[in-house]
Amino acid sequence: MDLLGNVLEYDRWATTTLLEVSSGLTDAQLDQPIDAGHGTLRATFTHIIATIEFWSGFMAGETEPAHDESAGGSFAELSERHARASSNFASLARLLRDEGRLDATYTDHYKVRKSMGGTILNVVFHNTEHRGTAHPGPARRAGPARSRLRGVGLPVAQHLAGRASNSRNYRIPRRSDAMAI
Repeated sequence: MDLLGNVLEYDRWATTTLLEVSSGLTDAQLDQPIDAGHGTLRATFTHIIATIEFWSGFMAGETEPAHDESAGGSFAELSERHARASSNFASLARLLRDEGRLDATYTDHYKVRKSMGGTILNVVFHNTEHRGTAHPGPARRAGPARSRLRGVGLPVAQHLAGRASNSRNYRIPRRSDAMAI
């Protein structure tokens, strides 16, 4: 079993699914104040994406990676930005694993030493936490598509424990697996 690959794919899938379901919301709904996350659903998505980009920058050797949390941009732009960021993050994580550098360290913006592997896990756990603030809240009210949210807010460990009891049959859940919430 490629545990790292499964965790990265789960993280990509879960955020992509939440973005797809939320695409049915109006701009007013995406920008409506919520009591969780970063104040609005759009700002929460932007924060998730910016965090992936930011920590990927550190792991790639940038000393001051960009951290753009401006909540502008269309929903299509957020989706495209997420696709790029998650693909780059997964490619970098796999490269670090393949080169045996998950224990390698770098110094972050607070002058704290962090390991590459620890950073990868922290980004995934961070994203899971913030997806949970968007689910079952405003995104769940997107209408019939809400059934596609099944599994999106699960912590990674719970998701893997429930799906990976037989690693030969393990696969990332697809939209067709969804049950009504």
